[in-house]
Amino acid sequence: MTVHEEARPIARWGRGVCVCVAALALVCGVRPVTAGAQAPASTVTIDVQVVDREGRPVAGLAADAFNVEVNGRRRRVLEARQLEGNGPEAAALEGRRVYFLAVDASTFGAGATRDALDMVTTFVRTLPEDSLVGLVSFPSGPAVEPTPDHEAVMTALQSLAGQRQAIRGGRFGLGPSEVMDYLAATDRVEIARRHCGAELSEDNACPQLLEQEANATVNVLEAQARATLGWLVDFATRLQEIPGRKVLVVASAGLPVAARSGARPDVGSLQTQLAEAVTRADVAFYTLLLDRLQDAEETGGRPSSNASADRETLGRWFDQFSASMGGGLMRVQAAQDLDAYARIARETTSFYQLTVDVPAADLADRPQRLRVRVDARGSTVRARTLVKGK
Repeated sequence: MTVHEEARPIARWGRGVCVCVAALALVCGVRPVTAGAQAPASTVTIDVQVVDREGRPVAGLAADAFNVEVNGRRRRVLEARQLEGNGPEAAALEGRRVYFLAVDASTFGAGATRDALDMVTTFVRTLPEDSLVGLVSFPSGPAVEPTPDHEAVMTALQSLAGQRQAIRGGRFGLGPSEVMDYLAATDRVEIARRHCGAELSEDNACPQLLEQEANATVNVLEAQARATLGWLVDFATRLQEIPGRKVLVVASAGLPVAARSGARPDVGSLQTQLAEAVTRADVAFYTLLLDRLQDAEETGGRPSSNASADRETLGRWFDQFSASMGGGLMRVQAAQDLDAYARIARETTSFYQLTVDVPAADLADRPQRLRVRVDARGSTVRARTLVKGK
């Protein structure tokens, strides 16, 4: 195990963990079968978690309890195996659960470092003792190769520091939610009245200053979001070199990303790139949202006028993306009950590996659309919305 002071991409994965990239064909889960004179058919393996309202895995589900659709068409589930650890393909990891904690220090300021450290350290304490834990941080900070020594990970975390770029705004103190609402509005007059007063004369410069501040703020938010997602794409791509199932937990104070294409902050195709990289890496993507770490730096020294809306905005993208990538968002705060931190470990205790009968046409070069439902009352399905291609 090696501890790095700077968060460079992890090149080695610890003793017994290195794998040959050529072995990735075994990870893709595609196994051709003979189909006689019929159209060529294949099977694909899909990892699915099924949990109850408290996050406990639901056991004992048979293949016929699952409804699987690939590209909108139902496909037959041949087998459903409930497994622990990270699956039978990863013998080098001895079947242990593998967690990667990715801390985005660009989302909180230096003044919030102590609370952030408390939260991520508490989370590490909840992970199973026999699990492997790796650490990486962005834009710089500690990195630890996957190790069973959780104390080493917590020790390395002590060198973490918040590195959020302060937004030096103007007089309005616009928070992320206000900026996004303003730029998405077709009629900005009412918004201008809220900030500039009911009387708006033609020579009043207030609306122009408001627009300038909104544009300056969104430029910074957009640059931060693109940097974070680019880093995650790169890291998820590197995780493809490790066989078997992994759990990636992104610890972040939040990321404002527009809900619709073309709106701002706009991250271009990075969401799609990340979804495909996560799918190919066989990763369950969770977010540990470090709540209430955004401080007055967000608005150049003035608190946001709508802090609750900002909190919702900062968590929205992670909530939606995590749910679509086989995980979920867990919102935590400093000094919170331990159970909130432990839910990720509880949910990932076991998973179902489904063997699904699909025609070869479903297995294109790029990941295909996937939908999984289950016949188990009161349960939640954690499954990616993409299935690996060839």
